[in-house]
Amino acid sequence: MKQKMLFLFIIFLTGTTSLIYQILWIREFSLLFGVHVFSLSTVLAAFMAGLALGSYVFGRLADRFTR
Repeated sequence: MKQKMLFLFIIFLTGTTSLIYQILWIREFSLLFGVHVFSLSTVLAAFMAGLALGSYVFGRLADRFTR
């Protein structure tokens, strides 16, 4: 039970830090682009591309294992 709570807490912390990084990147890109909408769409596009790439790579790796 204690290990499960620690695992859930670690997942919560990683999600929190990723949201903080996302906000920081949006603010930095808004200084670069000058428009908040462009920075938001750039960060979200990079996030979705990372999800797609990870899904592709780890999906191919998962197909190699029978279990």
